[in-house]
Amino acid sequence: MRIRRTAIAAVPAVLAIALTSVPPASAAPPRPFETSLQDSAVHSIDRANTDTALAHMRQAGASWVRIDVSWDQVAPLGAVRPPGFDAANPADPNYDWGKTDWAVSRAVANGLKPFINISEAPIWAQRGVGGRQGTTNPDPGELAAFAHAAARRYSGSFGGFPRVSAWEAWNEVNASFFFVPQWKDKPNGEALSPVLYRRLLNEFADAVHGVNPSNLVIGGSLYPFALDRPNAQAIPPLKFMRYLFCLSAKLRVKPNCGEPLHFDVWSHHPYTSGDPTHPTLAPDSISIGQLPRMGRVLRAAVRQGRVISRRPVQFWVTEFGWDTNPPDPQGVPVRLQARWISEAFFRMFRAGVSVASWFQMRDGFGNDARFADGLYTVCPGQPLNPSCDRPKVSFDSFRFPFVAFRRDRAHVLIWGKTPASVPGRVVIEQSRGRRFRQVGKLVSNRYGVFERVLRTSGRGSLRARLADGSVQSLPFSLKRPRDFPISPPVG
Repeated sequence: MRIRRTAIAAVPAVLAIALTSVPPASAAPPRPFETSLQDSAVHSIDRANTDTALAHMRQAGASWVRIDVSWDQVAPLGAVRPPGFDAANPADPNYDWGKTDWAVSRAVANGLKPFINISEAPIWAQRGVGGRQGTTNPDPGELAAFAHAAARRYSGSFGGFPRVSAWEAWNEVNASFFFVPQWKDKPNGEALSPVLYRRLLNEFADAVHGVNPSNLVIGGSLYPFALDRPNAQAIPPLKFMRYLFCLSAKLRVKPNCGEPLHFDVWSHHPYTSGDPTHPTLAPDSISIGQLPRMGRVLRAAVRQGRVISRRPVQFWVTEFGWDTNPPDPQGVPVRLQARWISEAFFRMFRAGVSVASWFQMRDGFGNDARFADGLYTVCPGQPLNPSCDRPKVSFDSFRFPFVAFRRDRAHVLIWGKTPASVPGRVVIEQSRGRRFRQVGKLVSNRYGVFERVLRTSGRGSLRARLADGSVQSLPFSLKRPRDFPISPPVG
């Protein structure tokens, strides 16, 4: 394809390459890194559309699919809990599981591992007033009953439905557009949402683990920025974590603060207002470049017994993305987005992230037109038809992420992940004029991840390809482009 012969943010290609010996091949440390996608198309009532959307996800190399389940759309309607309603029973006739059954079943049939995010409380399960419908202080006991019912329904031994092994407790709980109250009395006073979320998460975890102890419970899913507006508040994520884990500014445990947290995966939404190293405005905000700071807080909490899990605690990114121009005139150029995706994955991996989920697979349309961060462009005349979609250049960088950064005049650091995270032999090539010349060979680890410092000079872009020639990455320019400030598709 012509696209694969054009470097991302490339420099002029009249450059000489000095090939030198490559160190013996060695696999990167055996640490996994998988990708995930989410999109409302998984809920389409048209089987062909659903299967096409999910097939596109698999073709993009995703292992997981994030499925949003709105509790208030499955649970009974109304302001009063129905008499006799057994919320922990997945077969209770008051439940409507239709859309979720469909999404989960089709995802597994298409070779994807679903993880479910649960948020949006029914009216009768909210306590208090003042927030957007579905967000006001949800009752932890009622949420736990619903989570138990959902985990039973998708346990692999109920009604022929496949198993869901990972469950995410709420969405961006540190922001008022998804959870209120944030503060006890006034903004920047006594933080209340971390206290409320501690109980909510622990009861959620007990319910999900009670169905199957090997289920993964995902906590956090935090909004990345600080907000202090009349109609929107957000506690910055690091501050929220310190409150939640009862840690001081020096990451020491505060005595008599609260019970430990029960979860297996910590997640974050590191939307970024520019390239993957773009700084945040507030010190406790966390975009991609600041993920190592979040990892330090998480490790401090785990080390000091503030997190209880049967297994090593993982670190996931369950939502991030950048809009593109086109179709958003304020978005980032599509080729630059492609470069940023590869670099984002690299920096997430370096920060300890093992799963990264992109929002979303298709550009939005209609009421969701403001979300232009899809890997696919929708057809203007057929927005409901995924088979008409066309992949952006970023599809290739998502499927086969690859980066190359100059260390010095003679050495380049390369990192990448093979499509679908499978192990394989990889050839590294560098451009010379219109052609590419081999500069190294290596073998990925068992998760498809590879990393090496190559001895090679010249300024030509580098790329990776599988040794069998079946697929290759986009070329990655050694010349770093300028930052491109952008408003992320969040909030």
